[in-house]
Amino acid sequence: MKKVKLALAALTGLCLMGSVGAEEVKEIAAQNPMDCSNMGADMQQFAAQLNAMNKKMFCGQFNAAQRSTAMQYATQMDANGNMMSADKAVQKVAAENNMMPSSKSPTGCPVK
Repeated sequence: MKKVKLALAALTGLCLMGSVGAEEVKEIAAQNPMDCSNMGADMQQFAAQLNAMNKKMFCGQFNAAQRSTAMQYATQMDANGNMMSADKAVQKVAAENNMMPSSKSPTGCPVK
């Protein structure tokens, strides 16, 4: 048990040493706000329906036209005749624009 705790402590230390600095975290947060707080109430309400990955893309990577398109898609039917979810709408806009979720991770140990 002591060896496991020691190994976890060592890995945690390595992760923290290799992680993003506090200044970089603030800068990334300013560039990619997860809460869409700088946007209108309708966009904030839409973003509240999204999972974390799609919310990051909607709030931090999409431009205004892409956000509007995603919100429009969420009012339309999908191929199965069901209302398109907010998450599927964001994914559709991302696919149409050849976008991928941001690889920057302001928290946690980066995957290498």
